[in-house]
This record gives sequence, C-alpha cells and structure tokens, in this order.
Amino acid sequence: PELLVNKDDPSKGTTVAFPGSFINNGVWTSGGGSSVQLSISLSGVTIDLPVEKAYIVANHEGQKLTNGTVAGILSLAKLKASITAVAGRINTSACPGKPNYKLVIDTLTSAADLRLDGVFAGECDAISIGIGFEAQSLKAPTKVEPAAAPTADPCATDTGDAGTN
Repeated sequence: PELLVNKDDPSKGTTVAFPGSFINNGVWTSGGGSSVQLSISLSGVTIDLPVEKAYIVANHEGQKLTNGTVAGILSLAKLKASITAVAGRINTSACPGKPNYKLVIDTLTSAADLRLDGVFAGECDAISIGIGFEAQSLKAPTKVEPAAAPTADPCATDTGDAGTN
C-alpha cells in the first residue's frame, strides 16, 4: 500500500515511476539511475534492500519482461541496518552481539567493492548488486490488503529493573 497514490484505491496508480524509461530494439530501460527499494522475503521475513543509482533493464515481449536485471549500489550502512532489523527473526543465533551476527556483518563489510560518492580512493562503503527477474502484466488489483504486522523481535530484551539493590 505504501507504493500507491491512494492506499485505499489502487486504480489511482502507483508512486513508482520511471519518467526517463524507454524501449529500444525490444529492450526496456528504466532511464537514469534512481533509488529503488527491493524487498526480499526469506523464511517469512522481509529484508529491504535500498538500491541507489539503480538501473533496470529487461527484454520487452508483449505483456512480459524477461531476462531482467536490477543493478545498482547498496549503501553498506543501510544494508547493515536492514539486516540488523531482521537478523533475529531469521535465526536467533544472528541477534546483534552474537557470533553469527558478527560473521554476517563482517562478510557484508568485506564485500564492499566501491564508494557511494564515486571517489576511487579511500575505504569502500557500498556493495555493487545485480538481481535478475522476470515479470508479467496481471489484472489490475481492486483492493489492497494491509501489510502484516511484523513478528516480535526475538533479539529484543527487557532491560527493566530486575529488583536488585
């Protein structure tokens, strides 16, 4: 619903637009790099991937897009925040402060291969990404279900007074 112009009426359209997009020789291109948020579900948990300077290309075949690719840059800080928000919901051994969490964060940090600012000197703070996809036009929705409430975070702990003096 957060991507609709009117959350109660999907016929009013979406806020997602590619004003610079074009089709050339049957290949659709999104146009200039822009920000796109991808949401990927793993074991019922959604991880948000804020892709910056994103380009989307795909073969345009009637009502289908095939051989599609979303390519861009993931800010290491934003990706770490997205992972931290859901890590314990995927596996409690990945809660912040636990060894598996550190392993995941260290792995992401070591995958950083460029800088967000485009400078070629200094420590990398972003990860290049490319994700393939296919899509097909479907019947326009007539209603929108509200997003499911997130499950309780098993990493959250009660730090209240334990009754000690």
